[in-house]
Amino acid sequence: MHAHGLPVPPLSYAPARPAEVRTTRASPAKAAARLDWRPEVELADGLARTYAAFARPRALSGG
Repeated sequence: MHAHGLPVPPLSYAPARPAEVRTTRASPAKAAARLDWRPEVELADGLARTYAAFARPRALSGG
Protein backbone atom coordinates (compact mmCIF):
# COMPACT_ATOMS: atom_id res chain seq x y z
CA MET A 1 0.00 0.00 0.00
CA HIS A 2 1.15 3.54 -0.72
CA ALA A 3 0.03 6.89 0.63
CA HIS A 4 0.91 10.07 -1.19
CA GLY A 5 3.51 8.15 -3.21
CA LEU A 6 5.23 6.78 -0.10
CA PRO A 7 5.19 3.17 1.14
CA VAL A 8 3.05 2.55 4.21
CA PRO A 9 4.66 0.30 6.84
CA PRO A 10 2.60 -2.58 8.19
CA LEU A 11 0.48 -1.82 11.23
CA SER A 12 1.41 -3.23 14.59
CA TYR A 13 -0.78 -3.18 17.65
CA ALA A 14 0.19 -3.04 21.31
CA PRO A 15 -1.78 -2.92 24.54
CA ALA A 16 -3.38 0.44 25.37
CA ARG A 17 -1.22 2.82 27.36
CA PRO A 18 -2.40 4.36 30.64
CA ALA A 19 -4.80 7.26 30.02
CA GLU A 20 -4.91 6.54 26.28
CA VAL A 21 -8.02 7.85 24.51
CA ARG A 22 -9.71 4.78 23.07
CA THR A 23 -12.65 6.40 21.27
CA THR A 24 -13.70 9.81 20.04
CA ARG A 25 -17.10 11.18 19.18
CA ALA A 26 -16.14 13.98 16.81
CA SER A 27 -19.02 15.09 14.62
CA PRO A 28 -18.44 17.38 11.63
CA ALA A 29 -22.22 17.87 11.41
CA LYS A 30 -22.40 19.16 15.00
CA ALA A 31 -19.35 21.37 14.44
CA ALA A 32 -21.04 22.83 11.36
CA ALA A 33 -24.30 23.46 13.19
CA ARG A 34 -22.87 24.79 16.46
CA LEU A 35 -19.65 26.47 15.37
CA ASP A 36 -20.30 27.30 11.70
CA TRP A 37 -17.24 25.18 10.89
CA ARG A 38 -16.67 23.39 7.59
CA PRO A 39 -13.71 21.18 6.65
CA GLU A 40 -11.40 22.65 4.02
CA VAL A 41 -9.64 19.39 3.12
CA GLU A 42 -11.14 15.99 2.28
CA LEU A 43 -10.26 13.31 4.87
CA ALA A 44 -8.22 11.10 2.52
CA ASP A 45 -6.18 14.07 1.28
CA GLY A 46 -5.62 15.34 4.82
CA LEU A 47 -4.43 11.92 5.97
CA ALA A 48 -2.08 11.64 2.98
CA ARG A 49 -0.67 15.11 3.66
CA THR A 50 -0.16 14.32 7.35
CA TYR A 51 1.56 11.02 6.55
CA ALA A 52 3.83 12.69 4.00
CA ALA A 53 4.77 15.43 6.46
CA PHE A 54 5.77 12.93 9.15
CA ALA A 55 7.55 10.66 6.65
CA ARG A 56 9.81 13.46 5.35
CA PRO A 57 13.33 13.46 6.77
CA ARG A 58 13.79 16.36 9.14
CA ALA A 59 16.92 18.44 9.43
CA LEU A 60 18.50 18.38 12.86
CA SER A 61 18.28 21.75 14.50
CA GLY A 62 21.55 23.15 15.73
CA GLY A 63 21.82 24.09 19.37
